[in-house]
Amino acid sequence: MTQAQPLTPRSTALVPALLGVGGILVAIAGVDTLSLLATAQWGETDWRLGFMSQVIDRGLIPLMGLALLCLGCWISTYQRQPLNLKPIIMRVVTLLSLALALVYLVVAPFYFSENRLASAQTTQTLNEQVSQAELQLENRLNQELGLISNLMDDETQLQQQLQGQALNAAQQSQLDNIMAQLQQFKDDPEALQQRTAEARNTALAQLRRQQGQALQQSRYRFLRDALRLSLSSFVLAIGYLTLAIVGLQQRQN
Repeated sequence: MTQAQPLTPRSTALVPALLGVGGILVAIAGVDTLSLLATAQWGETDWRLGFMSQVIDRGLIPLMGLALLCLGCWISTYQRQPLNLKPIIMRVVTLLSLALALVYLVVAPFYFSENRLASAQTTQTLNEQVSQAELQLENRLNQELGLISNLMDDETQLQQQLQGQALNAAQQSQLDNIMAQLQQFKDDPEALQQRTAEARNTALAQLRRQQGQALQQSRYRFLRDALRLSLSSFVLAIGYLTLAIVGLQQRQN
């Protein structure tokens, strides 16, 4: 049979230190959770995801606090050091551990489900943005096509307006190119339509390529977060359940 160790000033101070640090960690976790709930927006998917993410990421703090409380009570029993609050402490440790184990077991699948919903909403938003960009592109190309058509119809008037204006060599070269293109489009109207179609196809291809990259990055990020946080929540649930079992055993001693 294991004999209790003789008490020394250092070992006597160990139990209060463990209980004090453990209680502080549990209190910090409680205040932290209440501060998150103070700005609750349960109807917002992003807020729910952020809340669950922070609860999971900070789940180790209360686990360490409860473990220190349990350890302090165990050391007091091992050293036969009187601790009047031991039944209350172990009851609190057991009940909180069971409650948090249940919470993290529920959070794991719920977070994964919410993450899929957020991913679908992000995909829909990206698709709407691309559709709007395509519409703006179409309007801009139509405006430019109409402007070029008007310039082709009023080429003589355009030349009269430009006569007498002082242009440097670069401006004159650019103007000559524009006039040459206008003449080309006037001689071959299908060339203008072909040039517009090429510009439309190039711009649409770039938009859809950017859309594909954004969707891929978004899905990867959501999947990564879902796997990491769901697994972390499941591991925390196991840790709290183990601590609850230890607490039950300690209460029986």
